Amino acid sequence: VLAYGQLINLEKSKIAYSKNVGGAVRNLITSFLGVRDGMGSGKYLGFPSIIGRNWRVVFKFIKYKSVE
Repeated sequence: VLAYGQLINLEKSKIAYSKNVGGAVRNLITSFLGVRDGMGSGKYLGFPSIIGRNWRVVFKFIKYKSVE
């Protein structure tokens, strides 16, 4: 931050938690950091921000798109 003078845009930032993190802890961290809870929502570079274990289904379209 000091070297480049860049800051994180908290209005655009979201945080994702493991399923093992309880609701009270999520609320505490989210409010402390000033970011939104982004569980299961949104995309990054055209991909779902939360992929989970079913990544083959998520990325399947790339294989078929490159054939066309």
